Amino acid sequence: MTESLRQQFARWRLEELLLKYPGLRLSPVTHKFVRLAGALAFSAEAPGKERIDDEYEIEVAIPEGFPERTPSVRETGGRIPFSFHKLDGGGLCLGSPTRLRVMLLESPSIICFVERGVIPYLCGYSYFEKHGTLPFGELSHGEHGIRQDLASLFGIDREDIVPQFVRLTSMKRERRTSSHVLAVASVALADVTIDESIGSETALVATGFAWYTTRSEKSLSHT
Repeated sequence: MTESLRQQFARWRLEELLLKYPGLRLSPVTHKFVRLAGALAFSAEAPGKERIDDEYEIEVAIPEGFPERTPSVRETGGRIPFSFHKLDGGGLCLGSPTRLRVMLLESPSIICFVERGVIPYLCGYSYFEKHGTLPFGELSHGEHGIRQDLASLFGIDREDIVPQFVRLTSMKRERRTSSHVLAVASVALADVTIDESIGSETALVATGFAWYTTRSEKSLSHT
């Protein structure tokens, strides 16, 4: 059964967003995008930093395939220069595609996207505008930035082993939890700093990376 627009908006928690941020308005809906535009007023702070109260004119284009597809966001008031973490087309660079995807998997709603993706970006620029520095770390652009962010998501401090972690997480669960993967835990733990707060699933990935680096893809296919 085809989902109605009303049902789609309810699943996205769109009404909740518009009630909480009344400066935003729903623009005419096209066959590919739902657009929100207007003033986004917020009060936020980075850990250990001052609270920022500010407001920006923005436009959010929500694609038809949301949350599997990520919305694009533009600052329309001309306040944020192109040189400040923007994409080639002028949209705001809210983070790596992987981090945004993980965020939407955890909470597949537009209010989550705005509060965990858009507002931190705007808050960061407001802080930068006032102090000349960002209140939190920033990613490099391109492949280096993707590796940085994946390393953070995996809870490791070495970017060079990120590809092995990605390969391991692409395996079926039963292969990742087999005894020969767990057997290398002591080797992996000797080389990798694991952030236990990110959960046992990711910690298990960390224990298996050494096995990946010492065996060929051919041997892997026979496990």
